[in-house]
Amino acid sequence: MDKFGITQQYPGWAIEGFGNIDFADFYMVKFPNVPLNTVDHLGRIFLSYEPLFLRILLRIRDVLVQPFGLKTGDKHSLPSVLYYEKGSVLVYFHVWQRDDNTIVLEEKDKHLNFRVIFMIEKNEAANELSFKASTLVHFNNIWGKLYFLPVRPVHEIIMKSTVKQLIEYANYDKH
Repeated sequence: MDKFGITQQYPGWAIEGFGNIDFADFYMVKFPNVPLNTVDHLGRIFLSYEPLFLRILLRIRDVLVQPFGLKTGDKHSLPSVLYYEKGSVLVYFHVWQRDDNTIVLEEKDKHLNFRVIFMIEKNEAANELSFKASTLVHFNNIWGKLYFLPVRPVHEIIMKSTVKQLIEYANYDKH
């Protein structure tokens, strides 16, 4: 069930098999349509933004959840990859599925599963493209709901901050 309208924004295969969507968000930034602005490049920029407050929060989170057997952040080095293959790692997350314009990252844990979807849509007439980003969360049990209670407001701050950085990048790219 999609009470968030996310299925209208992305191809069906990006949502397929995920189960009930218990949380979703959606962001979009417009960019000049230049060859460098691929879904891989913009997704990497999106996930690479890591301000100091986020690094501190992630370390605290890792210490708190490790005793419960939850996955902790294992940031992979950022290889100079132009195209992230299915099964490869984009910063923290595994590429579950993809096509030329869409990348779906997925992680599954004991308490919740989530997907991050990045997609570009080109508007050749306006010489621009739209970069869309969403996070989908499915709670596997009550512990997932409880875990996500304090995570949700922090997630929203991080997403808004990251989108702000992308907008600055987009505006810089226009000059």
